[in-house]
Amino acid sequence: AEQFLEQAQRARQDGALKVSLVHIEQGLQAMPDHPDLLSLKQEVLQEQADLQRQEEAARRQAEAEEGEKAATAQRQERADEFLAQALNEQRRRAYETSLLRIEQGLQQIPDHEQLLALRQEVRKQLREAQAAPPAPAVQPTTDDSAKIAALLNECADHLRANRLTVGRGGNAADCYNEVLKLDRGNTEALAGIDRIAERYADLVTAALNDGDTSRA
Repeated sequence: AEQFLEQAQRARQDGALKVSLVHIEQGLQAMPDHPDLLSLKQEVLQEQADLQRQEEAARRQAEAEEGEKAATAQRQERADEFLAQALNEQRRRAYETSLLRIEQGLQQIPDHEQLLALRQEVRKQLREAQAAPPAPAVQPTTDDSAKIAALLNECADHLRANRLTVGRGGNAADCYNEVLKLDRGNTEALAGIDRIAERYADLVTAALNDGDTSRA
């Protein structure tokens, strides 16, 4: 038993806990009530359990980090998609819609440098466009006027329900853009687009204030 005790202690010192337990069991077969072997067995079992808990904690931490990396990459991809859409709307001089796409992108990555820079640029372009003499308005036809009125009511419903850019059965952004296709200067639709952008801006600001850059 003493020989097995010595072998078990040496194996434990080498970090070979399973081997140590084998030697302990061999010693206990020779002397089941050997106090030093029984005490060593409890210590080795406790050490083994501690190591397993540490390994499990490390594994969970690694999985969490990998998950966060994947989520960050996905948010970055979505933000870049909104950047491309915002640039396209800017080229079309649809500055209100461009600002909306920018705010959607910033909700994904609040400190996205290109989106932040583009927001300043588009805001300036929008102010300049609003300050310029208005182009002669093209009055919509009677049929279009009725359709626009119905669409505006639908858009307002989406906005009240907070279906800003997604939603089953439609959303406010798509709805207002449909109005603008029929009447480019429709003030109610332009104001609606502005309200959507403002709501996204509020969400981005709240996320930054909370230190939560992952809120989507």
